[in-house]
Amino acid sequence: MPAIEDKPTEERRESNLRRCGMACIFIGAIFFLFISAYPLGLVRPYPEPPRANITGLFGATKKIDEAYLLQRPGEDLAAYLSRLPKDVGDGIVHYWHEGDRWTPSDARYTRPSIWTNYLLWLHPLIPGYEHFYAYEFMTPRKAIRRGYGFCSQVSRIVWSTLRLQGVKSEILNHPNHVIVQSNGHVLDADYGVAIPMTWQAIQSGDTAAIVRGYYRGFESMHPALIKVYADGWTSLGEENATMIYMLRYEKRMDALKWAPPLFIVSIGIGLLLLSRRKRWRAPFAIT
Repeated sequence: MPAIEDKPTEERRESNLRRCGMACIFIGAIFFLFISAYPLGLVRPYPEPPRANITGLFGATKKIDEAYLLQRPGEDLAAYLSRLPKDVGDGIVHYWHEGDRWTPSDARYTRPSIWTNYLLWLHPLIPGYEHFYAYEFMTPRKAIRRGYGFCSQVSRIVWSTLRLQGVKSEILNHPNHVIVQSNGHVLDADYGVAIPMTWQAIQSGDTAAIVRGYYRGFESMHPALIKVYADGWTSLGEENATMIYMLRYEKRMDALKWAPPLFIVSIGIGLLLLSRRKRWRAPFAIT
């Protein structure tokens, strides 16, 4: 006699498959909604910095986006390099953490938000990735949307924006400040200043006069800036391997964050299709 599974058992199997399939699709859809909440403008991923920082001398005065920072058709390179640091400085609030030292309480400002990329948000929990608690983005769009950062963050925005357009530049580092140099121009987005000279020319010339002339409106910072330019800078190089890697890494994480919900939904669809196939029959038993 053929070994035929009884109808109620088969119907229960099909019903269980349908329920599991629908549950997977529902979970996947919720996951998709969670990831899409920020792009759709449904959540604010980062808290605003203190009011004094927003409205002060280093506060943001206009809204910018990644496209706004690109070189415009017919715009001369020198004019573009003069405009870029000012636009970045006007759109990013000078703020990162309270005081001169980072503390765990600052992580709500400096850690990648779970809403922007939950994979990057999880990184600090991995041994060796604790630096993601105070992470500065290489992708201009991500940094701009966060809306604030210190000199090292705005310099990364300038460097990455230029690199994405094929314009060579280098980040110049000093223990007390970070700037960018490109095509004979010093670009200090933290102050919104562009100087059509190399830092070496500034250092070998009348450094104090040059600083005072280009950093108008920041008189209280002149002594510190004069010292920084007099000390000199350490170049991180035009093709900094770490920064290039992180720029690509952030893009990979942006793509990978969609993989889990897509996988869950795919399983759900597969289970639904499996539940609708013709009823399974066992092969004939051999007696």
